[in-house]
Amino acid sequence: MAVYSMTGYATASSAASDGDSASSGVSAVAAASVSVELRSVNGRFLDLSFKLPEEMRGLEPALRELVSSAFKRGKIEMRVSSTRDADNAWPSPSAEQVSRLMRLESTVHSWLPQARALSVNEVLQWCRGGAAPVRLDEATMDAAARAVQGLREARAREGARLVAVLLERVARLRELAAQAAPLVPLVVQRQQARFLERWNEAL
Repeated sequence: MAVYSMTGYATASSAASDGDSASSGVSAVAAASVSVELRSVNGRFLDLSFKLPEEMRGLEPALRELVSSAFKRGKIEMRVSSTRDADNAWPSPSAEQVSRLMRLESTVHSWLPQARALSVNEVLQWCRGGAAPVRLDEATMDAAARAVQGLREARAREGARLVAVLLERVARLRELAAQAAPLVPLVVQRQQARFLERWNEAL
């Protein structure tokens, strides 16, 4: 039977991108990544704590179920962080977006003839704002599942190491016992002689 330690550490990352970008005609520039860290120390019962960004608080029940289904003991802390890799990246506007923006600009100029024309930077900012937000739920659960598996493996490795240490110490104790075995009769004989000697003195 495998022996598992309650101490261990694991981390995993997963990338996410806007799944609606293709349909909107905008390249997937709103990429992001999620990192999950799991730390486990000794604990009589299963004690879970989660440190999540506010945008991921809704995932806590699913994450709690994922971890509790894999572990029964230990104090386990999960930290989740996200990084939006392309917050500063420029979008690739589609013809539809630019055409729509031109129509809007023309409408505004018909009402406000003195309004200045849009700059390239303003056009790109508008296209970026029109991109659908990145959903990190799937990436978070994927990274969490791989981190849980990594922690299981880490606890198994630590358990195997502890077993090896214990077996080594047991083997050493057996060696010492085997060396001491021939001396036991002599020790018993000496103890009996001392007892009889003290008994006679008492009488």
